[in-house]
Amino acid sequence: MSPADDGGDVEEVADSETDRVIALAARWARALLGNSFVPLSRQETEQQLLCQLRELLDLHSREIFVAEPASRVGAWLVDAHFVAPSVVATTLEVLAEPPVDVPSSEGSRQRWTLLLGALAEGFAARLVDRVRREQQEIVDAAFVAREQTQQELRRSERRLEQAREDFITTVSHELKTPLTPIKGYLHTLLNREGSLSAAQRARCYRIMLDQAELLTGLVQDLLGAAELQHVGFTVRPQVVEARDVIDRALEVMPPDTGREFSFRGDEELGLVRCDPVRLRQVLTNLLTNADKYSPPERPVHVCARRESAMVHIAVRDFGAGIAPEFRTAIFEPFRRLGAGTQRGAGLGLHIARRLVEAMGGEIWLDPDNEPGAMFRLTVPVVPDDRRERR
Repeated sequence: MSPADDGGDVEEVADSETDRVIALAARWARALLGNSFVPLSRQETEQQLLCQLRELLDLHSREIFVAEPASRVGAWLVDAHFVAPSVVATTLEVLAEPPVDVPSSEGSRQRWTLLLGALAEGFAARLVDRVRREQQEIVDAAFVAREQTQQELRRSERRLEQAREDFITTVSHELKTPLTPIKGYLHTLLNREGSLSAAQRARCYRIMLDQAELLTGLVQDLLGAAELQHVGFTVRPQVVEARDVIDRALEVMPPDTGREFSFRGDEELGLVRCDPVRLRQVLTNLLTNADKYSPPERPVHVCARRESAMVHIAVRDFGAGIAPEFRTAIFEPFRRLGAGTQRGAGLGLHIARRLVEAMGGEIWLDPDNEPGAMFRLTVPVVPDDRRERR
């Protein structure tokens, strides 16, 4: 055989061994991809496994056996997400024989077997480490979740305690609304009894009776509230003159404030369907707030008009007004804007909104009113046929 022929035989053998290695890597990839989920395509898997297989063959060709590199091959399988229970068995089955021509000596076979054993041990060690790490992450996450739950529980308890304190504070604030005119007119009757006419005394008694009815409704609502969000306000709709309700709300404003409370609107508003006591409660709350947050010399106006199926009522003051970012928040329970000197925890407007909605209307803060604040509300009118029958 010529030297050229010898060289050709060597090259042919080398090509044959390379093909066998590539084919074995492809078969290894098919076996592993059949029972594992990895973020690699089949082609990428074959290329990666081909590199690992060549690493094993390089170790096999050395005269001195070294286990650690083979263990890293097993660890790589875990890192590449080949973690199914059958991965090691499949790998050992596919790689049972080396894909190259090696002396069939006992030492050569034993070295290949030792390499596969080191691979399996590296796989097991890395898998155990990964499981322990994931278990620790689960335990840590559980501790974090428990701590967060305990913190939220403590925050909830503090919020509940604060809500209870605010509720108690607000009870006194809301009850003052009807109590103030009752006390005012009682003082008037005591101090000026001799100078009052029968009609004036009757008017004082009527106003105090109206406020006593309002007070009764407030007490029933507040005592029946296990939580503010579940208060079941009682509304008893009736057919009444809208103007009468507005006038009676204006009457109860204390005359000694020196402020002008005036009505500016249509004289004939017609009949509406509402609870007159509750509607007076809402209007009194709006008037009281306007009086509370306005300069002493500025008036408070009540406007009203009939429009389509609703009577529109507006209470306007000329105070500092309300910033746009608070126009919705003011109707939430226990919300007060800033740390002013006025007492109360911000329950009045929340109650007003719920009462108006229970009567089939709406209440909102006019965003275009300047200066001051203007609260608008609607009340359903009585259809014309109902008014004729009445």
